[in-house]
Amino acid sequence: MDKIKVLYIEEATDFGGSLIVMATMANNLSTEVIPYINIEMDDFSDLTSYDNVSYFKHRVNYSNQVAAKNWFFAKTENLFLRRVFSVLFDLYRIGMNIPYIWRLVRLVKREKIDIIHLNNALGNGEANIVSLLSKAQTLVHFHGVSSVGVTAKALIKKPTTSYLSISEYIASEMSQRGVERSQIDVILNPFFQRADNIPEAELHEIREEFKLSDENLLVGIVGRIVDWKGQLQVVKAFEKVVDAVPNAKLLIVGGPSDGVDSYYEDLCQYIESNGMSDSVIITGYRKNVDHFYELLDVCIHASTTPEPFGLVIIEGMARGKPVIAANTGATSEIIDDGVDGYLVDVFDDNAFSSLILKLLGDEYLREQIGSRAKQKVKQKFDAKNYVAKLEVLYKKILAKH
Repeated sequence: MDKIKVLYIEEATDFGGSLIVMATMANNLSTEVIPYINIEMDDFSDLTSYDNVSYFKHRVNYSNQVAAKNWFFAKTENLFLRRVFSVLFDLYRIGMNIPYIWRLVRLVKREKIDIIHLNNALGNGEANIVSLLSKAQTLVHFHGVSSVGVTAKALIKKPTTSYLSISEYIASEMSQRGVERSQIDVILNPFFQRADNIPEAELHEIREEFKLSDENLLVGIVGRIVDWKGQLQVVKAFEKVVDAVPNAKLLIVGGPSDGVDSYYEDLCQYIESNGMSDSVIITGYRKNVDHFYELLDVCIHASTTPEPFGLVIIEGMARGKPVIAANTGATSEIIDDGVDGYLVDVFDDNAFSSLILKLLGDEYLREQIGSRAKQKVKQKFDAKNYVAKLEVLYKKILAKH
């Protein structure tokens, strides 16, 4: 069989789960698949070794769209005007991005691409148009609940469109939005450890930077600082933790993104106004997140809306750390509550803080939960097994059409 040529289209402008998963896919493909990759971020080091990486960019990207809509919605609460603005801006965005669309269409034709892998699902209107204008098969990869606009509806009707979901939860949600459930394959996201053995000297540098001592018990949440990630809920629960364990510190590993800084500002204000500046550390954006996982005693996941998957959960588990995760969306597909982690209602400050205190107060329990978590990641979320399943799916798609 000829080698399969796959074009991965990723429009993320911020470092996040979908970008990490795409890099994991590309880095573990067999020689049977030739990856072509188009990304918006031109400083993403995980993909710099590839010859077939292109950086065709949107003139108006997702972050620009979020900022524009937030600006307009702050001006008016009229729903009709908001809808009109959204439609007009969507048309403006696609018009401005015609060069982006055309360059990708030409790439598909020139390289004789077999499958276009839309890594941002149906939400990328321009990528949808590329697929509609191309003869290649399309695989829509759902990393979350995707909006179904005009171009998405057209792509759903195209008989050469197939679907992949990162969880049963997302597959179920998309089946309620016009995608036939029987057409959606589910492969849980993989884990690819970027750093196996981290030198103690590098960990010491982080401790020095943030004035952390060996006596500090460290709780951490990793991810972009946006409202649905729930950093504020963690801080509220941590207030009670600090009262009981004065040497505990909370590390918020990440910085603001998605063009919205107001949540970040509210978070900083809450920390300061409640006298928690000495107990809570915001590190800003960090590429070396594995180093921070290694330092932590307890990892937190706190999404306030249903979680599509929760890559940070398996990142923490892979480091042998006990993880407390929000009991929403797909998290129960990852954690067996009380066995290899804990699930919690993040809006219940008492339950949330009690779980943190339970783990901080019992080193043996932390080790037992962490050990089982690490073993589960090895068995269930191995990157090579993931890619093997993905390549079977590619072959099925080509055979079907």
